[in-house]
Amino acid sequence: MLEHITQEDPEANPFGGGPKERQFSKQHMNVKPDSPETTPLKKQIASGSRRYLEGLFYRHVEAQIDENPTVAKLGGIPTLQHKFKAYFNVRASRQTWNEKHFDMNPDNVPVWAMVFFMVRAGFVQEAAAFVKDHHQFFQKVDRSFHQYIIAYANNADRRVPRHLADRIQVEYTQLVRDAENVDMFRIALYKIIGRCDLTKRSLSEVMPTAEDWMWLQLVLTRESDKAGEPAHEVFQLCDLQKSVLQFGAKHFSSKNSNVGLYFQMLLMSGLFEHVSPTPRVQHPHVSAKSANPQI
Repeated sequence: MLEHITQEDPEANPFGGGPKERQFSKQHMNVKPDSPETTPLKKQIASGSRRYLEGLFYRHVEAQIDENPTVAKLGGIPTLQHKFKAYFNVRASRQTWNEKHFDMNPDNVPVWAMVFFMVRAGFVQEAAAFVKDHHQFFQKVDRSFHQYIIAYANNADRRVPRHLADRIQVEYTQLVRDAENVDMFRIALYKIIGRCDLTKRSLSEVMPTAEDWMWLQLVLTRESDKAGEPAHEVFQLCDLQKSVLQFGAKHFSSKNSNVGLYFQMLLMSGLFEHVSPTPRVQHPHVSAKSANPQI
């Protein structure tokens, strides 16, 4: 996890060449969290943690397919699209989705779920290419979405132009009003691409795990000048950190979660100084690394 945050690749640099000692200390320990000096580090923490969670999710997808071959029905060449279709089959077999509406193409592929899973696993360019390849189908159900996903994929900071963002906000509101008849993965994609309704930052049916929740928070964060942003669009890493601390260890320590989950949430949100006192967690090798002066 920390390798993603510090942008250190041990395999690519077996003899060093990673971050310099105390490289990030000035930004991280800055007494003014809103100082412009801290912005690059905040972006690095959010993007590194997001990439870690995307890789974790993709490994989960592959594991679920391997463990449930009969239900998954992967078959053929295991392309990215085939894998996510197989994963959808596994998810659908376990959850109460019988009454849910899913937009299927003529080949019985859940198109919105496919795009969502690609974005969730970090394959944003591939998601845009999928929409382009299925242009005729998307034109029938959503004439504008191809513009949104292409703009989102082509921007390094995952921002869409203001005129598109405004359109997405309007369309998202309409989709939510008719949610019972709308593919829930379509609503999720609109929320992510347009950063819609930041007062509600969870999509439990689509993203049920704590790791899913954290990924969504990281995708929605944006380091920008608060004075230049509408108040309802302001959600930064410091806001996520406040949420994690307010939830506390008990919230992330349910029977179905791993023991070190809160510990991981602290790391992924950049709350390194809160890691050591975390109760019930015995990870000396990670604790030592989180105290590394490089960070």
